Amino acid sequence: MSVCRTARPSSIARLCRSRFAGMTTAALLTGLAASWLASSATAQLAPQPAAHEPSAPTYPADPAVLERGTELYERQCMMCHGATGRGDGAASYLLYPKPRNFVSGTFRVVSTDNANPSDDDLLGILRMGMPGSAMPPWSHLPESDLHALVAKVRQLLVEGLVAEELADDEDITREEALEYVLEDYMPGPLATIPPPPPEDRIDLAHGAELYAQMCAACHGTAGRADVVVEKFDSEGWPIGARDFTRGIFKGGSRPEDIARRIYLGMPGTPMPALPLQQDELWSLVGHVAGMIEPGAQERVLQSQMTLFARRTHASLTRDPDAAVWSQAEPTPLALMPLWWRDDRPEGVTVQALHDDERLALRLTWSDATRDDLVLDQQAFSDGAAVQLSSDAVPPFFGMGDAMSPVNIWHWHASWQRDQDEGVPMLAQLFRNAPGGPLATAGAPQDPTFSTGTVVGNPVSQVGHRNPVEDLNAQGQGTLSTQPRFGQNAEGAGRWLDGEWSVVFLRAIREPAAGDVVPQPGEGVSIAFAIWDGSAGDRNGVKSVTIWHKLQLED
Repeated sequence: MSVCRTARPSSIARLCRSRFAGMTTAALLTGLAASWLASSATAQLAPQPAAHEPSAPTYPADPAVLERGTELYERQCMMCHGATGRGDGAASYLLYPKPRNFVSGTFRVVSTDNANPSDDDLLGILRMGMPGSAMPPWSHLPESDLHALVAKVRQLLVEGLVAEELADDEDITREEALEYVLEDYMPGPLATIPPPPPEDRIDLAHGAELYAQMCAACHGTAGRADVVVEKFDSEGWPIGARDFTRGIFKGGSRPEDIARRIYLGMPGTPMPALPLQQDELWSLVGHVAGMIEPGAQERVLQSQMTLFARRTHASLTRDPDAAVWSQAEPTPLALMPLWWRDDRPEGVTVQALHDDERLALRLTWSDATRDDLVLDQQAFSDGAAVQLSSDAVPPFFGMGDAMSPVNIWHWHASWQRDQDEGVPMLAQLFRNAPGGPLATAGAPQDPTFSTGTVVGNPVSQVGHRNPVEDLNAQGQGTLSTQPRFGQNAEGAGRWLDGEWSVVFLRAIREPAAGDVVPQPGEGVSIAFAIWDGSAGDRNGVKSVTIWHKLQLED
């Protein structure tokens, strides 16, 4: 047995590792003392509901359940969380906050008295996702699949920690290492949280005082996280305080959710446990809840929707302002930045129509700046994309996988500018440059040095007559443009008064190889992405939706 193991009482180690991670030594000692005093006072003064055991953890799991969990994990989760669950998947470099490292044993949202997540905690995250990150909800999966994923996460946690124990101490057996891990990392009983007191004992003015004393230094006096505080999580990544006004709460925004986060803290973050007395706790909860802007939580939560493309007898064109769009039901969809920022496009509204021959999609979203001139190295184009999958169970929503290719239609605001002005932006820039390759708008180029242009690569063209690029992907890093004869998607966009409206138009008969186009009476899975050039969005830095359903009226 290792010396570190025998010299480290697990309860104290867990408290220091999870509840007060990222705090200075002085703050840690103050927090421990305050927690002890508050806990003692709470135990004496606050009514305590009976604690009960959470559902039994899924370890070891039934082999059939674990097999299903492994299948789902490899297809939907591994790209971000990695093959061994250490948060190092192929797409993790694009994400902030970083995907959870299961093997660290530290989870943000817990309800147990030892800071280890119960199966119910893990299921809650799978159902709701993690607002404020790129972790989407998986509530559209069957309950049996969600339980199978929990079993897989639990296995990755245990097996990873056992491997670390064996690497740290070569004198112990696997059975001993497993015993240590199960002792330290299985969930304890459900933590007892003081229940809400009678309404007349909730003092919002006192809640504001408590907030000013305990929370404002990080979250700001108005809850907007507008103070500069350098903090790091337990993995060493920079971490910011939550802006309460935007309603983005990783564990939910109901009063009972907020109370649990205050009382138990956020393991692995600088947010410590604050086990206040009953009246103080709920007075503080009332003050924090009152900061949330109306409808904020609804605008951030993702949930799978069905988009219905009605049949129309009117002419479908690329015009975003065409009268025909009054026939299409608008469906607002929440967006989540893969590299999270609070100043973000919150959502995109989608409409769909078809006329038996063509499918038209209209996307509308707010954008304060029109970014379509990209002649500087730090200038990036606004954009929008539609991703489609014909699989009954679609693959990972970020570019599909080797067994399940996806079709992507990408509208570029910079290409739209070329079309609208009739003169390529490069020709405008270099028109008067003596001896330059674009000395005049129509100057020919030497094909020897313009192979991409000559073979029809749309990215290499001086100008663009169609602002939509038709692409395919079979996983991270495989995005490729369809050949010239396969560029069948077209479209147009218009920016007006801080809003983009973009139409995608596509013939639905005789699709080319790689196309995914539903026929009348059929459906496909569909997802969307938005790029905000002024915010530095480009390539994999973007805001996305989860998979939704698109159904064409028969």
